[in-house]
Amino acid sequence: MGPELYRQTLDPYMGIVMAHERLVYPYLQDNYEELRSACEGADLLVANNWLPIAPITAEKAGLKWLAVFLQPLGLHSRFDPPVLPILPLQARFGPKARWVSALTLGLAKRRSAEFTRPLEQFRERLGLPPSKRHLVFETYSPYGNMGWFSRVIGSWRPDWPARTKVTGFVDAPGGTMADDPGLEAFLGTGSAPVVFALGSFAVLNPENFFAESAAIARKLKIRAVLVSADKRLAEPGIYVSGYVPYARLFPRASLIVHQAGIGTLATALKAGRPMICVPFAQDQPDNAHRAARLGVARVVPRAAYRADVVAPILEKMLTDPAIAAKSSALARKVNQEDGIANACRFIENFLA
Repeated sequence: MGPELYRQTLDPYMGIVMAHERLVYPYLQDNYEELRSACEGADLLVANNWLPIAPITAEKAGLKWLAVFLQPLGLHSRFDPPVLPILPLQARFGPKARWVSALTLGLAKRRSAEFTRPLEQFRERLGLPPSKRHLVFETYSPYGNMGWFSRVIGSWRPDWPARTKVTGFVDAPGGTMADDPGLEAFLGTGSAPVVFALGSFAVLNPENFFAESAAIARKLKIRAVLVSADKRLAEPGIYVSGYVPYARLFPRASLIVHQAGIGTLATALKAGRPMICVPFAQDQPDNAHRAARLGVARVVPRAAYRADVVAPILEKMLTDPAIAAKSSALARKVNQEDGIANACRFIENFLA
């Protein structure tokens, strides 16, 4: 993938289309062959709901399968309307504006009929009947579904598919900061810094994010860590680290500015630190506004991410004891959820 493709797949309007057309559809046959081989002799397939080849492979093999939803967005509910990247103003209506969600999702389903045609054609080549469900907006399994996210950002809804369980975040901290001893020294010789990070994908097309982040740190005269490959931004008080495990870094921050990808958000919630979310695309706007509704985050649109806009918000948050207290209390609740154990127990029910 080159920079232009990264930019296209992060577009809030056409990103999901470009990702499928450029990264998924050309490799359906190869992915099917590999997954079919991996499933030989298996009793059950557990797959991310965004992996379209998984239900096709399972159906062809006559194999039970479970869908995993890493974020609430995938489990569309009229009782908990998501904030879609194509309609960010939807956040202003709040979770009670069910008609907005129904209208938006209905329109998206109709307009995406042509978009899903390659999947239907692939099913036909395998001798499978047409799917009875929408292949993008109804990616649940008829056997069972798991929400691998915390109940604080998405609890069970009555219009979710049958046999769906929210397990809590399923992750493993892992990693150390041994590969960057300079960062450890920086963290140990001053006040807790503000961390600016963009996860594993948005970081590949950061645009002005890190340059503006450095400008924010200079403007407020605060210590900062930029998780970026651009070492040119380093200066006294601003440390630039190309890679660091978030689970090791975030608890040592005073505040975290990030893109609200679900993995980054999960780690930030567990760290119990206030945050500013700057969503780029895909599930990030919905994740960001869920954190904001919890009272532990502020949302800044990507287009508005400038030092003159963000610095006053960040400065106020750093001195707000209420948001710090809410963040700590929420972290205790999230950390009590044993997502891995809950997921294992759910899976075991289908192996008996």
